[in-house]
Amino acid sequence: MGKKFKAQSAMEYLMTYGWAILIIAVVLGALFSLGVFSGSSLLGTSCVASPGYLCQNPVLSTNGMLTVLVGQSTGTTDYNAIFYVSPQSSGVGTTGFPTTVYQCTPSAGTSISYLSSGQTVTISCPNVLPSPSPIGTSFSGYIWLNYSSTSGGPATISQKIATVIVKVSATSISSSGGASSSGGASSSGGASSSGGASSSGGASSSGGASSSGGNKV
Repeated sequence: MGKKFKAQSAMEYLMTYGWAILIIAVVLGALFSLGVFSGSSLLGTSCVASPGYLCQNPVLSTNGMLTVLVGQSTGTTDYNAIFYVSPQSSGVGTTGFPTTVYQCTPSAGTSISYLSSGQTVTISCPNVLPSPSPIGTSFSGYIWLNYSSTSGGPATISQKIATVIVKVSATSISSSGGASSSGGASSSGGASSSGGASSSGGASSSGGASSSGGNKV
């Protein structure tokens, strides 16, 4: 009699709590599929700069354009400055420079032919996400600066200056006057981690091929 009662109690326990456990599992699975527990969802929007550099106010639009305020306070001047954005998923070339990058251009009325200590500039980086991208789509990547330590020299020095995590939160940003959604502007000095050439829309490390939406080597 006692064994029969225990078996009945176990069945009642499973019937009572089994459905609850199943419902909780389904809800958790749905939340995971929506990306609620992903790192980018938990961190939100941020731009963490390396020592001596500044990164603020990243904004990502539905047309894949990333705009961000960058600057440096290293006490030196960076000549032939060219900025790039690389996705976190990008591979790394033999020189340490990412194999997939998107070239950035300065906002209208500004120049980054050189970047002095204490200077800031707003840059626009096209095609970091496909266009159109829904509001809330996440992007994680890095901002790179290629530059020369001497005036007129080639931009052969590469520096990762910031880590950026941002979600699409704005409608399409106009590219007129500063950033072209079909390609960035090239600098007279070129840019790569080992003297490679700059390109419209993105640049690669030594020997890379360019494309209008970023390059892959």
